[in-house]
Amino acid sequence: MRADREKVRLRTIAFGISPSPGTLGEGRGEGSSVRQEHLIVEKGPSPYPSPRVPGEGTKNATRWVRLVFIVGVLTGLVYLHSNWFHPPTAFSEEEIVGAHLARGDGFVSPFMDSAGAPPSAWCPPVYPMVVGAIYRLLGLRTPMATMAILTFGVFCRAVAAAGVYGLGRQLFSQSAGLLAASLFLLNPIFIHSIGYGWDNLLGLAMFLWLLMAAFSEGVSPIVLGAGAGLLLLTNAAYGLAIPVLLFIAARRWVGYRILIFAATLLLTLLPWTIRNYAQFDRLLFVRGNLWTELWLGNQPAGTGWMTLDSLASHPSVDRVNHDEVIALGESQYAQICRQRFMAEWRADPMGFVERSANRAAYLVVGEPGRQGAALRCILAAFGLSGAWAFVRAKHPARWVALAAVMAVAPYAVTQVHDRYLLPVQAVLALCAAGVCDFLLLILLPKAIAYGHFRSGPLSRYSGRGIG
Repeated sequence: MRADREKVRLRTIAFGISPSPGTLGEGRGEGSSVRQEHLIVEKGPSPYPSPRVPGEGTKNATRWVRLVFIVGVLTGLVYLHSNWFHPPTAFSEEEIVGAHLARGDGFVSPFMDSAGAPPSAWCPPVYPMVVGAIYRLLGLRTPMATMAILTFGVFCRAVAAAGVYGLGRQLFSQSAGLLAASLFLLNPIFIHSIGYGWDNLLGLAMFLWLLMAAFSEGVSPIVLGAGAGLLLLTNAAYGLAIPVLLFIAARRWVGYRILIFAATLLLTLLPWTIRNYAQFDRLLFVRGNLWTELWLGNQPAGTGWMTLDSLASHPSVDRVNHDEVIALGESQYAQICRQRFMAEWRADPMGFVERSANRAAYLVVGEPGRQGAALRCILAAFGLSGAWAFVRAKHPARWVALAAVMAVAPYAVTQVHDRYLLPVQAVLALCAAGVCDFLLLILLPKAIAYGHFRSGPLSRYSGRGIG
């Protein structure tokens, strides 16, 4: 026990906190038993805290997950029927592909909204399939079908909020999880994303729950591998976060489980990859328009953000590029964009660096002047300080922060929009809640040591340490 306490003391010092009397004690309350499980992350066969608390704690956590989900659904529905919501005048490329699927045209180009469009791998298949299924059931672009697509976004946001709560409780405490979920639900970026008709909220919900599964005891490599494959088939940008997800789970696995994870992931991607090879005679695991996005997002006169200037050359706006992508096909058009991008990069390499720096800043705080900019700046300050502290303290939350960074890394060199910020904004809320949780540890230990807060919501801080 003395060795275990020494680990806690060293962890506390690494975080920059001097242990106070009572901080490392053995409190007898429910909070103390939970915190002992969170404290010694090196102890025993598992390198991470278990998300499951025996007995009543698990039931309470399930109730809170349901409550967060319900609040997410209700606030989303209120937003859809409020004056703040402006119905979209047009949906995304994924919606157009979904309409093609509903008509029986197959997975074809989003730049032709009629029969005869060429095959496409412009976007991953999962969300267009969801849209296609809704259109088949409720009618093509009927008001009821449109509302169903928006309501699906509401449910995805609510599931993501529940995932944020679960991660917060898993890594910090129940109150930190509730604070993180509240910050998530209050952030305008997430509620505005409902109206985009895109895959971003669905991908975010899958990403957060996969992270929570990776930290869980006994997670099946088959389940995690299939989930990771479906995430890539929803939003391929998460591909760089998959190794982090595997690393988190593999700390508990033996070698053959890692192979099972990889095999399941590849098998999940295989049908779509085979389809792409048959259509384009090229190996495309998910999509093949990286060079197109690089060129479109790095127009010489642009800032790197998705603005009207950067969209001026987009095939959905510019008639010349539209005709090129239809006539040549996406693969050959991507090669033309590659040549254009390389020529412009050689002419002005520092311009590319400047635009990438602009995009990196945007990914953290969003566009200045937008609604909620002040909240995002405060959230970024707390969240980044928390991420830095968790890295320094070797806290498991550092892997969540790394996964979020990797999830948005492709946008740092292509182009950015509010809907691309979601993984970073969600994890910033989580890290900010973790910082507040630790601030309570700094401010309250002396009061606790002198007998205050022996009961009530703050009593759980008796006997807690850095976990």
